Amino acid sequence: MEWDMEMAAAMGSYGTWFTSHLLRLIAKADTENRERIRLGFPDHVAAYERWLTNVGEFAVKEEV
Repeated sequence: MEWDMEMAAAMGSYGTWFTSHLLRLIAKADTENRERIRLGFPDHVAAYERWLTNVGEFAVKEEV
């Protein structure tokens, strides 16, 4: 999945498909509920956490 595109759409509020709604729900969830969501959607929660912490494909690239 193209997580960078999915996160941009979800957090930019222009995605209206299921994944965008799910990612916005994950962002709003408290820790306990995020763990519950992780049970059914582990890849989505992991992608959100990478985005939140700027790691993996979401790492901030230094300008040269």
